[in-house]
Amino acid sequence: MKKIFLSLLIVVSYVYGNIGKITSFKGEVIIHRSGKELPATIGFVLEKYDEISTQDKSKALILFNDGTSITVGKESSLKVNEYIQDATSPKNNQANFGFGKGVFRTITGQIGKANPDGFKMETKTSSLGIRGSDGTTIVSLNGDVKHTTNNGGFYMVNKATGLKFEIPKGTTASFMVGSEIKVAPTSKIDLENSKEVSENTSSETIKEEKKDDKQEENKKEEKQENSQDNQDKKEESSQKQTQSNQDTKESQSVTEKPQVAQEAVVEPQKLEITETK
Repeated sequence: MKKIFLSLLIVVSYVYGNIGKITSFKGEVIIHRSGKELPATIGFVLEKYDEISTQDKSKALILFNDGTSITVGKESSLKVNEYIQDATSPKNNQANFGFGKGVFRTITGQIGKANPDGFKMETKTSSLGIRGSDGTTIVSLNGDVKHTTNNGGFYMVNKATGLKFEIPKGTTASFMVGSEIKVAPTSKIDLENSKEVSENTSSETIKEEKKDDKQEENKKEEKQENSQDNQDKKEESSQKQTQSNQDTKESQSVTEKPQVAQEAVVEPQKLEITETK
């Protein structure tokens, strides 16, 4: 019984401890977790209840374990309200994401395929469900929502009235607070907004990584150059010291020679000869 309980505990801990990761990002991206603010990194492991926020000129691409990907655009916030992936019972799988202000592109994975009703994207005024795989959502600060379906199908529910509207491929749903949801063919502007949020995320990240690699390479080269300069300076200093020692010896030798000569010189003494008569 203890072994079974321990195994279940390990499985539950794994499921709730690792639900996905950040595969690429640009600019300043912060993960809010248990009152802490953690800077995003490539491969950053996400957990249930994490909130991901981006600053101006920033974006992040998140890949969840079931294959769902969400691109979080600039000045946006996304919270993982629920995420359950049960391989033994796919119909129990659930994913619920809270969309704050901002722009998001969602491509659904295995959870959406196995249990479409269990996949939800929530704003404070509306709820979005899926019929397909690829859509872009824009949420304003006051709760207005615009959703474009790029592929497959989605639906939007007005939380105030409970009315549900289908959003098939090639259409955009617009919802302004105080009015009802309207669905119309996707305009050129909406299509461009949809593309903007996801394109170049990976390439920009690669550029940033290459830039970091170049900086690191420059640092290594600079370090090697400094090391070589220090070695050259040491050798030069050693040569100067050797030359100085030689000069000192020669100087001492020159100084000692006159002293030896002086010691060899004997002063002549005058002898007085007295004649004796």
